[in-house]
Amino acid sequence: MIDVAIIGGGAAGFFAAINIKMNCPTAKVVILEKTMKTLSKVKVSGGGRCNVTHNCESYSELASNYPRGGKFLKPLFKEFGVTETINWFENNGVRLTTEDDGRMFPLSNTSETIVNLFESKAKSMNIDIDLKSMVTDVISEEDGTFKIHLQDISQPIHAKFIILAAGGMNKNDSGNFLKNFNISTVNGVPSLFTFNIKNEELATLAGVSVERGKIKIAGLKQPYHGPILITHWGLSGPAVLKSSAWYARDLFDKLYQFDCLVSWLPINSEAEALSVLENIFLENPKRQLNNLHVLDLPNRLWQYVLLMAKVDPVKRCMETKKVELNRILENLIRMPFSISGKTTFKEEFVTAGGINLDELNPSEMSLKNYPNIYAIGEMIDVDGVTGGFNFQAAWTTAWFAAQSISRKII
Repeated sequence: MIDVAIIGGGAAGFFAAINIKMNCPTAKVVILEKTMKTLSKVKVSGGGRCNVTHNCESYSELASNYPRGGKFLKPLFKEFGVTETINWFENNGVRLTTEDDGRMFPLSNTSETIVNLFESKAKSMNIDIDLKSMVTDVISEEDGTFKIHLQDISQPIHAKFIILAAGGMNKNDSGNFLKNFNISTVNGVPSLFTFNIKNEELATLAGVSVERGKIKIAGLKQPYHGPILITHWGLSGPAVLKSSAWYARDLFDKLYQFDCLVSWLPINSEAEALSVLENIFLENPKRQLNNLHVLDLPNRLWQYVLLMAKVDPVKRCMETKKVELNRILENLIRMPFSISGKTTFKEEFVTAGGINLDELNPSEMSLKNYPNIYAIGEMIDVDGVTGGFNFQAAWTTAWFAAQSISRKII
């Protein structure tokens, strides 16, 4: 009989397993991973650096970075949040460093540090890791334990507790092994993706970025601010990723075919933007438009603005007509784009959806109707924007599940 069977060998699953063994060294814990690899997302996170968490000063600020599940997580962060995460990793030999934007990475600057920590802990604690172990069915026994059937393995596993940590439920059959339980779920849809744009002229600007841009999706109220990066396939950067996260379901419903407006300037007011542009023209009457410096706008992007505004780039400022100035302004603060699809951001994918939060006892992460089944990480309807927030949700929910199970085992 296994004490705890953890379905899923990702960040949340490993963190839960290690914390259970810290509290209950003799507990029998197994991680069931359906693929040949564990911790895959940890390895690619942050461009291979692993964005462990985000240095937020308050619980409210931290919770505000979750399009779904922020209110659910906020009280949990008070017990195990950023500070506790930093301390946990440092107490286990991994120091974190904070970048200017608040993202936190291991001091080594490589995700292998986190992977090696988890793998070495699992080995030293005798946590069993069963690869190619796809769970096909879970049956509740009369004594309160569970029988877990695995694909291509005739002998089932018997466990006292189950932790669901299999990641995002982004496929119709991803939760089929729970068919014997009445568990409400929210259909999963992709989050944190970049926007595809079929525009050859824009593609030539790949690599150009602005630090303080703004994305406004047509028909949706809230615009999102932040860096914007032009790529070979369209638009990326934090402003785009925030938009894709907060409007994940809306964009799914639109089949990722929609229009948006982009502001390239670090100015919110149209009147202020016009005033700045007019002053630049007045101060440089004889200068050609293509030689102007407009705030910190990259020169190649400025040339593209002139192209989109259909204004002759060799025209002098003093020769520019009011209607042309207005077209330039419009493309600086409301450049239109037609989006036709999405692209996964740097192999990091997040799913909006999962087990309904109403199903959970938040102080334990156990299911209300099945108190010996726990759900953590991306398996539940919680997801954050980019910047370490999804990993923080994984650490927090896994820690609560581990503490609860540890108390029951003892």
